[in-house]
Amino acid sequence: MTSIKEQAAISRLLSFLQDWDNAGKVARSHILNNFIETNQGKTAPELEQEFSQGASLFLVRLTTWLRLTYMTGSRLDKLLRSIGIFLSAVSSNRYLIEFLEVGGALTLLEILALKEIEEEDKKESIKLLQVISNSGRKYKELICESYGVRSIAEFLAKSKSEETQEEVQVLLESLIHSNPKYRNQVYRGLIALLPCASPKAQQLSLQTLRTAQSIIGTTHPGIVDCVLKVLRTVHPEVQYEAIELIKDLVNYDVCPALLKGLVALLIPSFKETSKQQSPNSDSSVLQLSTHLPWFLQQAAAAKAIRILARGNTSLAEEMLHLRVVHSLMAAMGNMDHSNSQREASLTLEYFVQLFPVVEEHVRRSMGEELYKLFHGNAEDLYRRIDSTQADILAANEVNVTKAIELIKDLVNYDVCPALLKGLVALLIPSFKETSKQQSQIVSDSSVLQLSTHLPWFLQQAAAANATGILARGNTSLAEEMLHLRVVHSLMAAMGNMDHSNSQREASLTLEYFVQLFPVVEEHVRRSMGEELYKLFHGNAEDLYRRIDSTQADILAANEVNVTKAIELIKDLVNYDVCPALLKGLVALLIPSFKETSKQQSQIVSDSSVLQLSTHLPWFLQQAAAANATGILARGNTSLAEEMLHLRVVHSLMAAMGNMDHSNSQREASLTLEYFVQLFPVVEEHVRRSMGEELYKLFRGNAEDLYRRIDSTQADILAANEVNVTKELHLSGLSDSTMSSYFGHCNQGQVAYITHFQREAVGEKEQQSLQGKPGSPGCVAGKPGRRKEPGPSSG
Repeated sequence: MTSIKEQAAISRLLSFLQDWDNAGKVARSHILNNFIETNQGKTAPELEQEFSQGASLFLVRLTTWLRLTYMTGSRLDKLLRSIGIFLSAVSSNRYLIEFLEVGGALTLLEILALKEIEEEDKKESIKLLQVISNSGRKYKELICESYGVRSIAEFLAKSKSEETQEEVQVLLESLIHSNPKYRNQVYRGLIALLPCASPKAQQLSLQTLRTAQSIIGTTHPGIVDCVLKVLRTVHPEVQYEAIELIKDLVNYDVCPALLKGLVALLIPSFKETSKQQSPNSDSSVLQLSTHLPWFLQQAAAAKAIRILARGNTSLAEEMLHLRVVHSLMAAMGNMDHSNSQREASLTLEYFVQLFPVVEEHVRRSMGEELYKLFHGNAEDLYRRIDSTQADILAANEVNVTKAIELIKDLVNYDVCPALLKGLVALLIPSFKETSKQQSQIVSDSSVLQLSTHLPWFLQQAAAANATGILARGNTSLAEEMLHLRVVHSLMAAMGNMDHSNSQREASLTLEYFVQLFPVVEEHVRRSMGEELYKLFHGNAEDLYRRIDSTQADILAANEVNVTKAIELIKDLVNYDVCPALLKGLVALLIPSFKETSKQQSQIVSDSSVLQLSTHLPWFLQQAAAANATGILARGNTSLAEEMLHLRVVHSLMAAMGNMDHSNSQREASLTLEYFVQLFPVVEEHVRRSMGEELYKLFRGNAEDLYRRIDSTQADILAANEVNVTKELHLSGLSDSTMSSYFGHCNQGQVAYITHFQREAVGEKEQQSLQGKPGSPGCVAGKPGRRKEPGPSSG
């Protein structure tokens, strides 16, 4: 039995519902006004209490009336606000489900497409869709499955109210978040909005795309073309948002296409150019011309390029290869649009400041008079040039990277050795050219422009740049250039105080060689001295601004020769000192007990202290021995086999455990990798000694192993007891057994190994093998000179 109080409440509810059912439009409007004023902000339990647990009965009436009247053009704002009180109430999930079950979401989306409905009513509909979307993932999916994205996007494009458009943006952002199933659909809808006629819709779409891009992480192929076309807008706020989106997009895979497109916009296509030539030159007519969008796009592209280049030097370098300098100068010659000239001029000014090589090309192309105007005030240049100078700019043929591209192609042909040798030679001009430079060159840049020596400096700078590009593209070419003493030549070019670009390009290229080859770092540090090396290591690109004439002389007079000792060793192995030489090299991989004890007690990890430490020479020697061992083994398999018997594998692994010197670890690791690849038996011993985990790291990237091992693993390497030849009494093994140990090798190699291993050879026989004319170890008529062991050896 219900209480009297409850019966009274139920009676009031029934009376209220009966009044609603019997009321006309005006009466219902009054009922809605009272409902909104009384119940705004109430929670679901409070609404239930207000309606005696029958709030759903009123909600269903509101929903029904909405579905009956929304197509008639009646005002819906109060009705939608009343429904919103139910849907937005705390703990209102039941109301939301009831509303959606009768097709509420579809009704709201249909309202957006009807022309008869007022803008204010559509705004209320958007707010209700926001409430639904914010209720959870399944509700976002429901909206998207009801073709909601298309309806919402079309409404954003057609809406005349900026307030309403901002509400639509909030809804679209809500649909992107926590909606993995349909967020790509929203992303594509935003891209489709970019060509629309509404500037506000374009602005909001661009803003929302930035959010969507960061969430999705991948790009749509069509986004580049759409964003670039937006740059034709006359609205600065839209252009700003487009450039901001471009700044984000360069971090994704569309970056190359985006940069290429921006540079292409600086010079309109032939068809557009022909159109541009026909309109009247009067600026008031040009403003209304159909060609204005192309000019606006040209100016915006120049501005965007400048912003990207300032933010990332790598992007500036990429655009150099797209002939951006040529295109900017062409845009500066567009007398029909002053803003294109101004933006292109400011952007070119930045490239000239950033790349001295660009300055030289621009100066040469413009001529001295026009270049002085440009250099004096780039922003105001368009006011001071005449039509002849504009034609010079428009017709320029500047190509900063043409020669570099040709060189990159030529290294794939048989002229590569000569090309590399020539490039390295250009880093140090000949004695005759140098004497001319010393007697004639002056520091005044205006005189340098007219100097006959400028071509040599330009050639020197270009050679340094080309050397760096080739080395970055192919490590093998970098290694070949090391043998041509490229480090010595680069340091000499860095000392050329008469040409800053030579210094800068050589410094950047040397920085790469130092990063690539630790052995180069050691030689450069030793040659420069600690103070100069710190300047170089801190900022190689800017070094030329911070060194004085004394430091420049140190660089110019350097005697660095990274490969001098290696070349001598490669020659000595052809003489009778070969056995002692190999034995010595292997011994250097593990310093003596006395040296080791010193290292353990004194060495510290600070590189500045290590530089001054008395133990550094032993580490340098250890690294160089590992490098030399690898070079000899790669050049002659017989020498590799001899070193196997000297326990080179054990010694290399011990060197890999030297945590105090990374270059020793790296060189030893690379050499051991070769031995593992050459001899299967070595692989088995190394795997067993290292253990599976450490061996996987080694095989994955031997060169980088020293960065990834900890002290425990280093101790395993240093304490290894690998002895490849201990168990192999080769004199008693068959050829087939030999093959199983050493892989596929010819009979001569087997005979040689057997001969080398045999323990029964006496002292006299050993001497005769090394020095007796006609023996396998000598060449007749040339005492003491070895020949390579052949099939008859042994």
